[in-house]
Amino acid sequence: MITATCPECKHLINLISLPEIGKLFICESCDTKLEVTWLFPVILDYQEYEKQLASDEDENLK
Repeated sequence: MITATCPECKHLINLISLPEIGKLFICESCDTKLEVTWLFPVILDYQEYEKQLASDEDENLK
């Protein structure tokens, strides 16, 4: 079985098969929207849309 770690809560996510880059997941522990950004090893990161929102919010705070 393939596993990946949620960057938000560090929960271990079990994957049935090797996903494609860009595949979306929701962490079952913290409900964070994630996407596959790397395959060997499988790395999950915040969904691109979510990263853009966070970046925009940071800009608004300046």
